[in-house]
Amino acid sequence: MTSAGVIEATDETFEERVIDASHERPIVVDFWATWCGPCQTLSPIIERVAGEHPEVQLVKVNVDESPAVAQAFAVQSIPAVMAFRGGRVDSSFLGAMPESDVRAFFDRLAPSEAGRLVQDAEAALDAGDLAGARAGFKAVLAAEPENAAAVAGLAGILIHAGDLDGAEALLDRAETTPQVTAQRAYLRFVRGAVGVDVAAMQARLAADEDDVLGHYALGCVEAASGRWEEALEHFLAVVMFDRAYAEDGGRLRALDVFSLLGDEDPTTLEYRRRLTMLLF
Repeated sequence: MTSAGVIEATDETFEERVIDASHERPIVVDFWATWCGPCQTLSPIIERVAGEHPEVQLVKVNVDESPAVAQAFAVQSIPAVMAFRGGRVDSSFLGAMPESDVRAFFDRLAPSEAGRLVQDAEAALDAGDLAGARAGFKAVLAAEPENAAAVAGLAGILIHAGDLDGAEALLDRAETTPQVTAQRAYLRFVRGAVGVDVAAMQARLAADEDDVLGHYALGCVEAASGRWEEALEHFLAVVMFDRAYAEDGGRLRALDVFSLLGDEDPTTLEYRRRLTMLLF
């Protein structure tokens, strides 16, 4: 089950091939077994991605043949993938992840050429160099048209520039990743905020606090500006007063906020509880 550039390790060789070797370069260990269907799915993906990252060594460990290693690293479900640096586990994931996620995992350890270009473009964006960031993301997409990180980065620039249709077309061609999902959510907020007269919407709510149009519009405005709690208050009001408004828009936009903040964020936990109470 191995290919060129991939080596195997056992209970006897793990110390040398993984622990010791990880002091020299990153080592990614794929714990697998012959009977494991998801392992068969992941194997060609992780081996292909490993081949694009010569700075990283991929090591396969058959858990049936190497039970001591599996027990030492508490491997209870497979496929389990662990990256080692300096003799320690650096990062890990479980299950047959999509190729874009596997590539991102390797890129964090040792970026590919495309990964390095994306990192440079993201650094330019953080520094406020929009032209440099745009050029960098476009360079990546010229070589890899479906590179999700570059798609998400360029889409974000297009959204801020007001080219919402261009951003949507770009996002539609990319595989779903957390970055792409975040930009799609942000795009929906911005579309909902376009043309909103904030003062007029506030006046509507002052006259009628049940006004769902006002709540939805202001929720999108607040979310587009990153004011999450204010946005969620409006979206939950839409759910409370008219669940069908904007095709269940209050609930869906609240879920968009949750996806941006993450499942463990305190704001997500609080407002998800409140949303559940409204729904059930």
